[in-house]
Amino acid sequence: MPTPDAPELPGTLDAEAFVGRPRETLRGALGEDEPDTLGAPGEVLLMGTLGVGGMAVVRLGRQSSLDREVAVKTLRADKTSEASRKRLLREAWITGLLEHPNVVPIHDLRLDAQGAPQILLKRIDGEPWSSLLAEPERLARRVGAQDPLSWNVRVLIALCNAVDFAHSRGILHRDIKPDNVMIGAFGEVTLLDWGIAARLVPDPQGGPPAMPPDGKAAGTPAYMAPEMLYGHAQTARTDVYLLGAVLHELLTGHPPHQGSSLSALVESIVTPTPPPPDTPPTLARLCVQALSIDPGRRPESAAAFRARLERFLDRRSGEQLVEAARVQLDAFRDALRDGAPELETAERFSSARFGFAQALAAWPDDAAARAGLDACLQLAAEWALGRGDLQVARYHLQQVHTPDPALARRVEEAVLADAERTRALQELAYQSDARVGWRDRNGIGYVLLFTALGFSLWLALRPEPPSYLAFAATSVAILAVLGAGLLWWGRGLLATRYNRHLVASIAFIPLAQTVVDLGAWLRGWPPVQSHGVVLVVAACGWFFMALSIQWRILGLSVVWGMLWLIASMKPALTYVLQGVGVTVSIVWMARVWPKPEE
Repeated sequence: MPTPDAPELPGTLDAEAFVGRPRETLRGALGEDEPDTLGAPGEVLLMGTLGVGGMAVVRLGRQSSLDREVAVKTLRADKTSEASRKRLLREAWITGLLEHPNVVPIHDLRLDAQGAPQILLKRIDGEPWSSLLAEPERLARRVGAQDPLSWNVRVLIALCNAVDFAHSRGILHRDIKPDNVMIGAFGEVTLLDWGIAARLVPDPQGGPPAMPPDGKAAGTPAYMAPEMLYGHAQTARTDVYLLGAVLHELLTGHPPHQGSSLSALVESIVTPTPPPPDTPPTLARLCVQALSIDPGRRPESAAAFRARLERFLDRRSGEQLVEAARVQLDAFRDALRDGAPELETAERFSSARFGFAQALAAWPDDAAARAGLDACLQLAAEWALGRGDLQVARYHLQQVHTPDPALARRVEEAVLADAERTRALQELAYQSDARVGWRDRNGIGYVLLFTALGFSLWLALRPEPPSYLAFAATSVAILAVLGAGLLWWGRGLLATRYNRHLVASIAFIPLAQTVVDLGAWLRGWPPVQSHGVVLVVAACGWFFMALSIQWRILGLSVVWGMLWLIASMKPALTYVLQGVGVTVSIVWMARVWPKPEE
């Protein structure tokens, strides 16, 4: 057997026939056991020509005895040699042995008036498969095929049935090609032209001849197996090669062997050409294996070849789903790249994911569907990550079988960072939540206000004017009450920044008043003049409390400011006005301070 690197040119090749007519069958040589006898001529009326081959012509005829149309195969006028006669008889003999729905039936074998052999075949109303392959647009009109590849694969499966049956009878066809396949008016598939068919082994009881051991090339150059080129031993895997050659033509639009010179065509035969990259993977693998130069690497039989075609058809709907989903995946990728509207992008993603998921639901082990779904989900995870939808990104990534480590790391880092931000925001919300410690806060607030009211009344009702010592005692008492409250309610009051600001604002008023009183005493001001300033201090305290804690108490700042203005005009009313301010504060706080449900 030659190798692709060193193809050997058989010395018996006719270069003109081999290169000039690569789709025409080379008949090879005859064996010694060829049939050479026939019965008497019959009544057949010959009409128009149906087709002309390399050796014979097929005419339309009418068999008068049964009044039916038949196809009559006879030798061409220029092919009337004894060798041609024996070849035609061999074809009739072999075809007559093969009663199968996909093999043309022989009605009779006889001599015409001139003593030439005639084969009466069933007349098939149809056209060669090759004509449909040459004009794919006619396929939909002719047979209504919406998926041409699937339809053609079904035709090839029918051929496998015929070839498998022939092999079971020990017969090799050796010339399987679309030109030798007839598609009937109702889609019937018939394998024709068994002219170079032969038995795998001799039949001791006679019958069709075995393979002639002449070493001459036989077959159709555009399709033939390497062992046919050199006349080497041929087996059932030789016909499997021819089935693979037909599959190659279905996938590429041309036979597997091409060349403008004898050496180029021979090299093409011993150097298989793989199908294009866009070929369905299942068929591509089958085609490459069937066209292997080593027969041992081909599928073991036509039945095995057929089984793989049937598996392809079983998976074809899944592959079509995957193909449609890939289109949507590309559209999804384009939408992300072009910054398409979010709704449009989401629709593209949903369509792609649905298609891949449907394919996997039907065929869970479909690698192409799994790879497509993983790519789609990872792209969606990238998209969600860019939008900040981190849980969505993590969800998509969790469905990927083998996620990209870099993307998974980015998502997890973003999720952790987001969790930290969320924790910080929750802490901030807690620290600013007025509901935390509200009972403790209200309790100490009212105690302080009533304490302040009591001291205000004490200062207003004293028979003698208050001294700086009395003022100091008032401030100390209020601070003491505040301190006691912190000891009692400290856990709730100091747990949050909101409450700490409130405590600081409350403590500001007596502390500020103490500083004012100390300054006034050092300046020698009368106590009543100093104490009037407490109204301004209270106004400031409520103002800062409103800004930092609760805007609803801003009105108290206004009230205390107005009381300061009145006290400035009527100093004698200072202590009374202070009591009025404290009373208004108690009522105001009771009315406007927010409840927990607010």
